[in-house]
Amino acid sequence: MDSHNLFFTRTTSRLLRLECLAALGVSAVLAVLHISEIRWPVFIGLFLIIDLIGYIPGHVVWRLRDGSVPRTFYALYNVMHSLRTAAILDEVQLSFFRCGFT
Repeated sequence: MDSHNLFFTRTTSRLLRLECLAALGVSAVLAVLHISEIRWPVFIGLFLIIDLIGYIPGHVVWRLRDGSVPRTFYALYNVMHSLRTAAILDEVQLSFFRCGFT
């Protein structure tokens, strides 16, 4: 797969972007409606862990190797930036901090 041979068609790519945009919009509205209930240290931690695990190690290797990065770091980036991983991390933090919806 490269820039000329995409896995997605133009339509499926646009639909996926639209779906992500809708999820972002719903999340933003919910955050504004419940802003007083947000635990900011947890929110910031969950936001940062994605890049601490998925981006920064690959960037460091890229800098050290003058632009070459092993495929492992591409996979790590993709795993950490998936919605499934975000849901799993959210469930872990809910279990760890013993809080949730009552």
